[in-house]
Amino acid sequence: MERALDKSFAGPDGSADLRAAQQAGDRLFTIGDMARAYKVTLRALRFYEDRGLIKPIRHGVSRFYDSAARARFETILRGKQLGFTLTQIFAMLPKDEKPEAA
Repeated sequence: MERALDKSFAGPDGSADLRAAQQAGDRLFTIGDMARAYKVTLRALRFYEDRGLIKPIRHGVSRFYDSAARARFETILRGKQLGFTLTQIFAMLPKDEKPEAA
């Protein structure tokens, strides 16, 4: 289920991104929502994040995925289905959509 977010989530870490997504009316998914929606494990999502392929909005220890992150993840999954490596998929992502390297 989607976690309902309110203004109380506006904190020092990731608050600007979180507030912007809320104000835009963007539906935010938790990591659990993403795992269920795309039938992947939490570990897989964390792996893609560690590799710099997706970048959720972080608020403390929580991860929230906006529509841009979900679209990027769908592209990654399609690339995997077509047989591309993660390195090839990363290279194909538009530069303005690539999350910053950690």
